[in-house]
Formats: sequence, C-alpha cells, structure tokens
Amino acid sequence: MASGASSQQPEGLNNDKTSGIEAILREKISALESKISANDQRYEQRFADSEKAVNAALQAADKAVSAALQSAKEAVNKAEAANDKHFDSVNEFRRTLGDQANGFLTKDSAVARFDGLNEKINEVNSRVLRLEGQDIGRAATIGTGIAIAGVVIALLILLRRSRVSQPPLTRD
Repeated sequence: MASGASSQQPEGLNNDKTSGIEAILREKISALESKISANDQRYEQRFADSEKAVNAALQAADKAVSAALQSAKEAVNKAEAANDKHFDSVNEFRRTLGDQANGFLTKDSAVARFDGLNEKINEVNSRVLRLEGQDIGRAATIGTGIAIAGVVIALLILLRRSRVSQPPLTRD
C-alpha cells in the first residue's frame, strides 16, 4: 500500500524529490568526476615520472654499457698486445732454436764425416803397416847383408890366416 500511497502523491512533490535526488546525484557525479580527474592527473604524473625514470635508467644503462664496452676494448687491445709480444718472443726463441739447429751436425753429415775419418784412419794404418813391413824388410836385408859381409870377412880372415901359416910355396 505504501507503494500505492506514494503513487498517489501529488506530482509537485514527486518533482521535488526527483530534483533533490538529481542534485545529490549531480553532486556525487561531480565528486566522482573530480576524483577521476585527480586520479587521472596523478596517474599521468606517475606515468611521466615512470617514463623519466625509465629514460634515466636507459641512459645510465647505455653509459654503463658504453663504459663496459670501452673497458672491454681496452682489455682486448692490451691482451692482443701482450699476446703479440708473447708470440714475438716465442718466434724469436724459435728462430734462435732454428739457427742453433742449423749449426748442429746432421746425422747424414756426421755419418759422412765419420766414414771419411774411418777411411783416413784405415789409410794411415795401411801406410804404417807398409812402412813397418818395409822397415822389417830393410832390417832383414841389412841383417842379411851384414851376415853375408861377416861371413865374407870371416872367410877372408881364415884365408889369410891359412896363407900366413903355410910356408910360401916355392918354385923350384
């Protein structure tokens, strides 16, 4: 019934209630719009601040990456220089070893030299043996000659003694 009673109220009264509700609603809508507007401003400010922070972070990261790349380049350059220096010293050592190895006697050269020395030693040995043989032959010849001379002298002495001890033959 209450609903029937309210429907029976005069139209002007209804209008007052409606206009009061409209005013309250407009007030609430206005308050909500101002809150939305304030929130939009806050969010825009936060977004702008976030964008600035991201840009600042990107710039700082870019600077850090650039510095790291520069440091890495310098480190690589130093490492390459040290590596080149090391390889230079290794190559110099290799050249020294190569020069030293070139001065060494090779196996083939050593064999050839030893064969040559062995031939010379054998030649000298054969000469010595020949000379010793010649000396022995000379000594034997001289000894034989002395022996023959001694025999001849002994025979001559014997002949002379035998002539001296015999009276001279006379011819009659």
